[in-house]
Order: sequence, then C-alpha cells, then structure tokens
Amino acid sequence: MLLSDRRNKAIAAVHAGWRGTALGIAGKAVRVMAEKFGTRPEDLSAAVGPSVGPCCYEVDGPVFQAMSERGDTDRVLRPGLREGRWMFDLPLANRIQLEQEGVDPERISASGFCTRCRPELFFSHRRDGAKTGRHLNFILLSRGK
Repeated sequence: MLLSDRRNKAIAAVHAGWRGTALGIAGKAVRVMAEKFGTRPEDLSAAVGPSVGPCCYEVDGPVFQAMSERGDTDRVLRPGLREGRWMFDLPLANRIQLEQEGVDPERISASGFCTRCRPELFFSHRRDGAKTGRHLNFILLSRGK
C-alpha cells in the first residue's frame, strides 16, 4: 500500500501480506508517519494495490486465529471452499486498519484487482507457485509544488 501526506510532503510504501496485516502494519505506518513527519491521518491518501482477492485467498487456521486476535473476523473472513478454511479479504482488512487510524474512507482507493484471477495482468504465487515473477510498486516525492 502507498501512503501520501501532501501537506507535510511525506510518503510511505508498506507491504501488507497476511502476517503484516495481522500485526496491524497499516495502522503502524500511519502512526509512524505522524511521529516522524507530523502527518495527521485526515491528511493522508492511501492506495491499496493489487493482491490476491477475497475470491481466491483461501486461508487456514493460523490466519483465522491471527485475524481473530484483531477482532476482524466477521468483516474480513467468510467460510472457505473446504472444511477448516476461510476466504480472506486482505484489501478490506487493510482498509479497516487505515480507517481505524482516522484516514478518511474517501481518500482510500483500492485497485480491486485480484492477482490470481488476472494472469494476463499479474504474477501470482497463489496461482503459479514460488517460481513466478514479482511485482513492483513505488511512490515518488517530487521536488515541485
């Protein structure tokens, strides 16, 4: 996910897989930006990039347990296709964390793309296994206005 505070000219790039999400990485990033740059959550814009979507992200007990500890299971997990599995909405889980930190929901955009469903656009570890390509996201702070 990419975060931008235009008022304080501060940016952040955050990798938020299930482990980082379970540890609250999105919220931590907002708090670090506040501490280091004086960022106010209401000044942030956030972009949640492509990821495996809730249509394809079937997870097991450890992910369920980790998200249960956050109290987010009712919104981000639904029964999976197999016994003891759940479908996980990773982008929504990160959106919730951003909103809980005070980021305006209108300033959070999510690509909506599932990397597993779109082989013509994206590599996917879930679809192709470990021997697949990688993605690159970046954010740039320009020197101009």
